[in-house]
Amino acid sequence: MNYIISENKLNSFVEDYFEKNGKLSNLKSVETNNGLGTDYWETNGDDDEYYWEFVFTYYPDLESYEYEDVYQEDEFPMIEMDTYLYDDLSSLFNEKIIQTNLLNWLNKTYRLKAVQIVPN
Repeated sequence: MNYIISENKLNSFVEDYFEKNGKLSNLKSVETNNGLGTDYWETNGDDDEYYWEFVFTYYPDLESYEYEDVYQEDEFPMIEMDTYLYDDLSSLFNEKIIQTNLLNWLNKTYRLKAVQIVPN
């Protein structure tokens, strides 16, 4: 038996998955160590004890990125995502969904303007 899923249904399903994924939603944002980008962290635990887990960093421009000669000016604003999470999402979905749906969802959810997502 073959099933046909429309693109709108697929996009809705994927967005719903991102919204309900605890590693992606309701993240806390803090300045990076150099103060030029923004880190996003998931918090786990109760009120007395927090365990913070890095999810991604948003770099608004090339000057905010710490390492020279890694990316080009036109690749910013950029999101660098935790490699393990990036790989998990890439294995569940495909690279196109990560670079379109996840990028759009993160931009909308956290009011960012990234043009790409890369693993960190």
